[in-house]
Amino acid sequence: MSEARQIKVNVSVFEDVLPKDFVEGYELGRAWVTSAMVDWWQQVMSELEKTTTLTQPKLNPYLVHEDTPDEITIEFMLCSRNSLEEVTGTTRALGCHLVSTMDGDPFNEETNLATKYRVLMVSDREEFLERMADLADDHIIQGSCDQLFLQSWLNTAFHEIAHAVLFAENAGFMSPHEIESLSDAGDIDNDVFDCATGYGIRPLDIQGDERWSDDVESARENMEVYVEALGSHLQDQVLVGDLHPMSFLKAAEIEDEFHHLMQGGEPDGGDDTPEPQP
Repeated sequence: MSEARQIKVNVSVFEDVLPKDFVEGYELGRAWVTSAMVDWWQQVMSELEKTTTLTQPKLNPYLVHEDTPDEITIEFMLCSRNSLEEVTGTTRALGCHLVSTMDGDPFNEETNLATKYRVLMVSDREEFLERMADLADDHIIQGSCDQLFLQSWLNTAFHEIAHAVLFAENAGFMSPHEIESLSDAGDIDNDVFDCATGYGIRPLDIQGDERWSDDVESARENMEVYVEALGSHLQDQVLVGDLHPMSFLKAAEIEDEFHHLMQGGEPDGGDDTPEPQP
């Protein structure tokens, strides 16, 4: 049944889709974006939609029913550092699969868990430059790993989308909220954690080994290993040709600064993150 189903990916700026008073009230700021950068990400996701992972999702047969949609959309949203900290409570994460509902319920879901699939990725010019500078400083031969450093940043998108894909497959395309409701009612045997990790639902392909998780902790560990490998695989499939990783720099209007850092230069601090559009 899964062969006829499809996962789509939509690109947006997180702070632009939230109510203006919410963004201002929580002092979220706005993601660092250029029009060319947004266009670049849209092209990337268009190519990602053509991969087998998204055209042939492996849906949990026990949760597929006659009303299961043929298609779902993952909302991939670039966000500010403040926004991700507000969502996750952490200061170093670069992205997340947004399973729970944010404080203040900006999407008017009126539920504890999300009714849609959403993925966030930090897009902050100064942080990008600082992270690239740190990687370059730790490397002995300057300029030898420029692309790898850039890919480590870009892979955040693919890693978090891999989390969303894994959940969607295990949940039979149902949302976190729907899974919670059915689980709490005793209508299904698995819960949100199970769908996020595959625990008790399916083995995960870990370096060619179909591995079942024995407990909750191993389920978490196996999930992270799996989505990191899947994300890297998806990036390798998509970021080729005109979408080569280095093409991101031109779209972000940051080529000179990046190459300056790769040659041992210091970050310039960049421009202030722009305020939300009126």
